[in-house]
Amino acid sequence: MNQKEIELVNSDFIKRDDNYNIALGGSGGCSFLGLHHTPETLLIISQKSKETWEDPEYRQNQSDIQKGSIPWNKGLTFDDETKATWKNGGKRPPLTEEHKAKTRATLLGREHSEETKEKMRKPHPRAKGHPTSDETREKLRIKTTDYWARKRADKLAESSTENEFLI
Repeated sequence: MNQKEIELVNSDFIKRDDNYNIALGGSGGCSFLGLHHTPETLLIISQKSKETWEDPEYRQNQSDIQKGSIPWNKGLTFDDETKATWKNGGKRPPLTEEHKAKTRATLLGREHSEETKEKMRKPHPRAKGHPTSDETREKLRIKTTDYWARKRADKLAESSTENEFLI
């Protein structure tokens, strides 16, 4: 199904006015995934946003929209310990010696089973440096190849449309 969509929904198809497609077919979802705005574009977006918010009419409209809505934290109460944690920059107060002694006593004499020791020796599957399986490597190769093939096709389609204007 995806292969057929890749065939049908190409750059020429997207440019037509009689459909709603805005991205090449076959990839599914948003065409901007994994991409980032250039610094120049981010600057333009920032400036436009600032200009929009400088407009008093827009600000008043946004204010009116928010009036009557209930804040997400309305009615929440926090104990003194939580408030103290916030004041300390998110750090909890240091453990007392009594607390340390209790914790030490509960863990004293415990030993890990051989199964647990074996699990601790193995790296976590998502840890850096963990070897990937041949199946996963093959899936990644296919995805990467498809992605770059689509990028090349787009670039060729773009350059061919630019050359049409030059002729």
